[in-house]
Amino acid sequence: MNDTENIRVYRSGTQHCRVLCLGSNPALQYTLIFQKLDIGKVNRSAQQITTLGGKGQGFAIATRAYYGDSHNNVVLQPIGGYAGDQILELQKKEKLDCISVMVNSCTRTATTIIDNSTKEITELVGTSEPISEFESKLFVDAAIKLLCCEQHPKALSICGSFAKGLSINSIVEIVKSKHPETLLFVDSVDRIENVLELGNTDILKINVDEIKSLGLRVLDNKDSADSTRNIITGISKLYNIKYIALTNGPLNAIFYSSDTQEFTEIQIPDISSIVSTMQSQENIVINPIGCGDTCSGVFLNLVVDGEKPLDAFIRGLAAASASCFSLAPNSKFDKKIMEEINLLMKTN
Repeated sequence: MNDTENIRVYRSGTQHCRVLCLGSNPALQYTLIFQKLDIGKVNRSAQQITTLGGKGQGFAIATRAYYGDSHNNVVLQPIGGYAGDQILELQKKEKLDCISVMVNSCTRTATTIIDNSTKEITELVGTSEPISEFESKLFVDAAIKLLCCEQHPKALSICGSFAKGLSINSIVEIVKSKHPETLLFVDSVDRIENVLELGNTDILKINVDEIKSLGLRVLDNKDSADSTRNIITGISKLYNIKYIALTNGPLNAIFYSSDTQEFTEIQIPDISSIVSTMQSQENIVINPIGCGDTCSGVFLNLVVDGEKPLDAFIRGLAAASASCFSLAPNSKFDKKIMEEINLLMKTN
């Protein structure tokens, strides 16, 4: 795919698209660090960092952190306004492969606020202006063109929320166009039932609050009010989902395989044990923003590489924990720390 009036293409290599990631709601990410935050007062930050935000964009950052290059992952995104221009420059700097549908509306911003005195973190997420019907069609057409090429992608990843103006029907149209051998990975709960109803989701990666909310919407009252594991099996059966990977922040994660109907509980190590081995411990801030995207990027790419889904999920969780040590950009991590954490992961 080449540049046109409405499409901008940045590829760091010449290989075909291996994983197509729908990063349909990007953000320009600000991280503001305060020595002490006084609510209700004028606060001046000690440091400001401007980086990339958005789940699909974090997915790509994590992939590059793991492999050292884009691994032929391509992010498809709507981009516009001053924030969009900055995002494009930052993506080039990070050498992320992106296809950008240029829109007239301004892309949103997101702000992470870090209080150094308490180590507390707050995330403020803005809203992008709606994209037009014509721009939405450009997005869909670009996705279908990539999915239907002779060397079709090995996986399609749906990440995060959808920009206003990009309907769920548009996402369904994209998913319907994929090759049967293209693995479908869903890391989104934004009006996602219509996609799941197609019955071809290979992996649903979701957090515990999201799956409970989804269960309340789509399962009968008895099942949705029951245990988390019953909700997982209910949703897996309802939508014919092969694997469900459930995260719960620093608490235990769960992996479910519909083939074996087995649950595996994964114990996430306390990363404070890692902090104790680091230099300048007093300056370390644990920033969990973007951890889920880190997990998704590493998890899916390892599955595409041929690793067993459970093992890939565990490594994705280790990468997510390692990314907590990165102030910015979100989802970047030190692979050595990731490997150290991976050795501490336990299953039962």
